[in-house]
Amino acid sequence: MKNKIIQLLQSTAGMLIFALLSGCAYYIVVLKFILSHTSVGGGLLGFFFLPAIIFGAALVLIKIIKQCMENGNYNAVNLIFWLHIVFIIISAVFLVSMFV
Repeated sequence: MKNKIIQLLQSTAGMLIFALLSGCAYYIVVLKFILSHTSVGGGLLGFFFLPAIIFGAALVLIKIIKQCMENGNYNAVNLIFWLHIVFIIISAVFLVSMFV
């Protein structure tokens, strides 16, 4: 299983898709926070910060994973992958709760 994760993240497309999914997960959590703490205009504020949150988080994640791979620390890459999978699942729960 570790080898499949490493192979996925070594390809450019796999890394980009995983990083953008993680960036979307970060955005959903931030949007949920903004909507729960504002009474008017929270959605607009959330959409204003959308590109910065999604692409900023994706860029940081790509840099961290590439640095771990260059150092040969594949256990850290595996840990980062699974932590973000859990985070994506949590954000999916937040997304469902926003519309229910």
